[in-house]
Amino acid sequence: MDGMNDLELQAKVNDTLQYAVLSLIRDEAPVTTSRLPNAIAFSYHSPYYLSISSFLPNRDGRFFFEWGIYDFITIDMQTGERIFLNDLIDVNEEFIRLLREGRIAQTEPTEISNNEVMWKWLLDMSEEEIERLALRNFFLSPGKLELRLGRMEMYIHLEDIRDFLKVEPW
Repeated sequence: MDGMNDLELQAKVNDTLQYAVLSLIRDEAPVTTSRLPNAIAFSYHSPYYLSISSFLPNRDGRFFFEWGIYDFITIDMQTGERIFLNDLIDVNEEFIRLLREGRIAQTEPTEISNNEVMWKWLLDMSEEEIERLALRNFFLSPGKLELRLGRMEMYIHLEDIRDFLKVEPW
């Protein structure tokens, strides 16, 4: 990031982003690769949040989910700190129940998600597994929260989860 008025905050944001991306390489792909992610996409930017997704292909270099690692990073633009899903919403039993029932999330069939198979997979997961996956595997877009649980992409409209929000809607 550059061009911010607060240079100290800009340095903090950049340090947080660098740490997050490099920890993906160090923790998730420690084998002989030292490459930076192949793609970094800014999905949302506002005065309050910066949300990006990054993709690190595995050693054969194919750019597809099964052959690489996605990471999603959301930064609080007021503090420069990385935030996680439970900083934004209350991921409690009721939220997970509504998610499982398909009452707060929509999916779109894509090459990486087959709705029928993925919904069954979601129903078979424990609440703890869902919560663990959701903490990092999300990004923001205007008026939406987007989750990736394994190969399932879900889009949640903020008006459907207002009761769970811990912050003002984005």
